[in-house]
Amino acid sequence: MKKTIVSLAFIAMSLNIAPVVGANDAGFDLSPSACKEVVSDFMDTRLTDSRSARVQLDSDPYKVMVDMRSADDIPAWAVDILVKSRLPSGSWSNYQPYTVIFQDGKAVALESEVVGVTRT
Repeated sequence: MKKTIVSLAFIAMSLNIAPVVGANDAGFDLSPSACKEVVSDFMDTRLTDSRSARVQLDSDPYKVMVDMRSADDIPAWAVDILVKSRLPSGSWSNYQPYTVIFQDGKAVALESEVVGVTRT
């Protein structure tokens, strides 16, 4: 349900915003703690009740090529995460997997929000 809501929100946003392109994305320069903070802030805008959400990094950053609606083969980085949050009923959800796409050290999208992601 949340992935569907997130996907619909991104589709609406993507009609108005061009993707950030990092042509010279030489390396992923965020420390693990900084990466977790950026991911948590990014997910805050996408969750219904982000105050109680628990975010865990589930992978080291890895290189990807991203196909967006307005451009193909954009170099980027990705980090797999797990998110546990409160449901509208007040109970806790199970951990849900997500992949966050980074460009120029900023979280810009979830994998479910773009056309395609290929690990390089």
